[in-house]
Amino acid sequence: MTNETRRWTYLQGADLDHVVEEAGRLYEGGATGREIRATLGLTEMQMRRVARIAGLDLLARHRESTRLAPDEIQHGTPSAWSYHGCRCDVCVEARAVYKKREREAERARYAADPDAPGWPPHGTTRRATLGCTCDTCITAQTSETRARQAETVATARNTGKAWTGPELEIVADRSRKIRDIAVMLGRTYASVSNARRALDDPRNGRHAAYTELLGQHGRDPFPGSRDET
Repeated sequence: MTNETRRWTYLQGADLDHVVEEAGRLYEGGATGREIRATLGLTEMQMRRVARIAGLDLLARHRESTRLAPDEIQHGTPSAWSYHGCRCDVCVEARAVYKKREREAERARYAADPDAPGWPPHGTTRRATLGCTCDTCITAQTSETRARQAETVATARNTGKAWTGPELEIVADRSRKIRDIAVMLGRTYASVSNARRALDDPRNGRHAAYTELLGQHGRDPFPGSRDET
């Protein structure tokens, strides 16, 4: 089958097997998704199917091929963190602020029209985090939180100990998941979640003390964000 014919034919059988094998070979050789498509004469939809079957991470390969050198990156932007892989303090802080605003904007859209199509179904933790307070969503969120808490209790060697500035800096890093932080610091899921909530909310009784500890440690993980609340 020629490349020109393949563009208009649904891949199947032996031809699909051959294309998957060739795509894998090209990928191992360093080819990008665009280069593989051009070489094998695939449509974008066919390329996605082949990549899925062959287990090719085309997005990661694209990032590798377009990633800038550290001195060429525009630091302090969300894309520097997510696209170019920079983990300097400035880029981590920029992403934290961006994600915080993104979450707030999504919750505002949900509050404005909770019945609009596209929102997660009731009875899910995701819907509860958007602001739904129905019994099914709260129950789902509570159940998931309890399960995560149970996973971290066994490794919580520092339960009851005062938080330190370096610990809170890790808590404030939004690139890390709460569960991973809990395991790393020897804390429970609930304690890390509560600490992050205290850092985010100036109305929280522990907010001032925790932000002071961060200040003493020499870094504010949410520059400007607390002035907006």
